[in-house]
Amino acid sequence: MIRQLGGAVGVAIANILLAQKNPLHRLDLVGNISEYNTAAQERFSTITQGLINNGFSAEQAPSAGIKVLDNTLNRQSAVLSFNESFLIFGLIFLAAILSSLW
Repeated sequence: MIRQLGGAVGVAIANILLAQKNPLHRLDLVGNISEYNTAAQERFSTITQGLINNGFSAEQAPSAGIKVLDNTLNRQSAVLSFNESFLIFGLIFLAAILSSLW
């Protein structure tokens, strides 16, 4: 029963961490995408050109490119959130091991 309770608490903490960190990481990443950032402009034009090559019209490609960038941004913010959550759980685990040794 203790194992089940510990697992449930761990999942709840992970969910809280992910829910809090994901918007923060997304906000950090969105700040790097602007019309003045040449890397973002190049990425957007590459995506748009790829969409045109795959059958999108020239009118549809920019809006579809924005959606692709948005999905990429969501995935990257989720990766950063999971990385930070795993780091926190690793530190908690390390602290538990060190405290059990003393």
